[in-house]
Amino acid sequence: YQKLRSYSPATLKEQRLWLLRTFLVNKRKPEWENAGFLLPTIAMVSLVVVLITVAILFRSFERSKNASNVRVNETTLNAASPAVERARTKISKLFQDPRLPRSTPSNTSLTQVIDSNVNEFTFGDETPLKLKITNNLKTDLGITSTLDNSEKEANTSWKYPVDTDNNGKFDSYTLYGLYYRTPANTTTTTSGTTTTTSKRARIPLEARALPMDEGISNSACDSEVATSANLIDGQGWFKTGGRLKRSIFVYTTTVPITELGGVPTSKQGKYEVYKGNKGFAAIEYQQDRERIPINNNAVLYEDDLEIAPGAGLNINGRIFTNGNLLTRRDNVRYYLVSSDKSCYFAEENSKIVVAGNVINSRVSESTDAGGTPRVDLFNKPYTTQNSNINNTNKTVPSATYGNSAAYNDEAYVLRIERLVNATITLYPNKNQLPTEVQQEIDRDMAADKTLTYAKAREEQLKIYFRRRTRRVPYAEVPFNGIALTSNGINYETTNPLLGSGETLRPVNVWVFPFDPSDGKTATNYAKIGTNDNGTDKIRLEATDPEVQIQLNKEDKIGDRILVGNNLPQYWFDTAKNKFIKEAEEGQDITGKKWDADSSKTRKRFSQAYQLDNLGITERDDFWEKSAAQKPEGILDIVGGVRVVTGGGIYLPSNITGGIAGNASTQLASLPTPTSPVSVWSDSMPMGIDANTAAPQGMPSSTTPYLRMRATAVYHYQKDTYNGEVPTDYQAPIACVSSYYDPTNATTAKNKSRSSRY
Repeated sequence: YQKLRSYSPATLKEQRLWLLRTFLVNKRKPEWENAGFLLPTIAMVSLVVVLITVAILFRSFERSKNASNVRVNETTLNAASPAVERARTKISKLFQDPRLPRSTPSNTSLTQVIDSNVNEFTFGDETPLKLKITNNLKTDLGITSTLDNSEKEANTSWKYPVDTDNNGKFDSYTLYGLYYRTPANTTTTTSGTTTTTSKRARIPLEARALPMDEGISNSACDSEVATSANLIDGQGWFKTGGRLKRSIFVYTTTVPITELGGVPTSKQGKYEVYKGNKGFAAIEYQQDRERIPINNNAVLYEDDLEIAPGAGLNINGRIFTNGNLLTRRDNVRYYLVSSDKSCYFAEENSKIVVAGNVINSRVSESTDAGGTPRVDLFNKPYTTQNSNINNTNKTVPSATYGNSAAYNDEAYVLRIERLVNATITLYPNKNQLPTEVQQEIDRDMAADKTLTYAKAREEQLKIYFRRRTRRVPYAEVPFNGIALTSNGINYETTNPLLGSGETLRPVNVWVFPFDPSDGKTATNYAKIGTNDNGTDKIRLEATDPEVQIQLNKEDKIGDRILVGNNLPQYWFDTAKNKFIKEAEEGQDITGKKWDADSSKTRKRFSQAYQLDNLGITERDDFWEKSAAQKPEGILDIVGGVRVVTGGGIYLPSNITGGIAGNASTQLASLPTPTSPVSVWSDSMPMGIDANTAAPQGMPSSTTPYLRMRATAVYHYQKDTYNGEVPTDYQAPIACVSSYYDPTNATTAKNKSRSSRY
């Protein structure tokens, strides 16, 4: 630069001209043609580089923001997910609540239990919420139909605080609710065609959708898919595939706390405003509950079920027994329900549920009599796959048969009676009993005004202990054995109870068929061991239920035959300090694995189910009163016909007159009441007086025989009974007089003419 400054202006001008000649005049033609592309190329490359750099820069900022949002979502999801578990617990508690009717619970019944006992469904850190559809919200939702007061509100929502950043202060709220209600149906008839539709569209306080159809939705089974047309009486239950199902929805979300104004002043020190990005995550959870009607079982049995006919037998469908299944013979086969083209061809419709054990012999047999009943396994589409029950493939050891594995019902009844009497002696006051028993006593006495507290308490304690006491095999207490003595302890004089209040239960030896510490030692318990299959398996072969339910088929015989090995319906888990109810959790069998997955410990699930009051057949007791009551809805299991037959009227043969004629005179001439012919009970035998010859083998004139029996027929639709006495006795719809009056020995054998009605 300094050198150029020293040049004269003339020299500088000369240099400029030289440069111009060099670049503009002396360049060769090809270079001249390409000279104009240099600047655009550089500009384009620079622009691309700048844009890429800026894009990367913005992307880095966006990535940072996304990572922050992902972290927020992950945090809120982790906070919201536990609410689903809380909701599942509440659903299970609701459907096991003893205050529900014995029938399938309706929307109204479920709501009444929660509304009246909302505190029992609220965890310690929760606040119950009431959701309500206001008129403004109704307009915003586009609801044009009229809503009843019960439809506008719901008390099935809660909130609780959470600490999402683990700094010791609550910064968010988790809100969740249960939604199970369904809009009622309306039925219209046009031109003789009846159409059933929903009364209105669903609202946010109801279940969002119908139960899942589980793959049965095809053109041939449209009537079996859950639709508004098969909604049962508008009470939330849909008849689908031979079962009753209802959907329950859970919505949960976690929202950040933006201000502390709603937190009580005394607790604000435990709360803080959420720091970071404000966001929330929501979860929707659907659970379908189902009920299997009694008539969906081909066989329903309370005690040991023996299926071993001489001529053979084919059985299609579902089987349930609270006792053992004793079966043998080659010509016995357990088929599935219908064919795979049927709408009822579903795995659940063909299950064989055995609360006790599967045994390959009759009750009276003590040896292997042979025979291998065939059991078909479910697979869709159907393929012939089956297994057999034999002396190897059963749940009891190979040397154990019906004479020792069958149940001693007398011993079981004696144990239940001892438990009931011990409870009444130790806990005479009602408030000392388990809440479950107290609630059932109150309900029974409210439904039946004739029922005394003592009788109601005794009956409900029997039900309570039947659910918690296993059956007694003959191997443990033989015929005419001592039922109340176990392992040298006489529980007739020793207290047979453990726990108190909500943990009241029998002693372990009367509860568990095997030592609860390992689930397989039977020596000091029921004395019926497991049937080992190698070193780490037991029979019947079975797949882990969590795996099998995903397969949609039955690979093992134990997948169709669900066996409880005599585990009672409820059993107490000391580690969790609670009763395990039905099949909600399994009992570990130490050292034994599932057949399809050797990595998981095999569990034993209870398959027993106490059938309410099944054995009460006394006059004016449960069944008669239930038949006389008026059902409130189609799902109620009360209401029916009663046929009550009275005692017979027995008269000597010399009383020949009927209702008319000289009957009154002849009756007046009967011997005095001390004579045996004056009163003759149904329990007394009929016979011929040996001291007096009777013509043609007929009873003598002094031997009474049946002349008349009265039968009354009642029906709840004609007249009902609501438990009020003596003003509400049910009136009969018909009275029938039936008697057997043969003329002589010949007509006595003529069945078509010797009976009059």
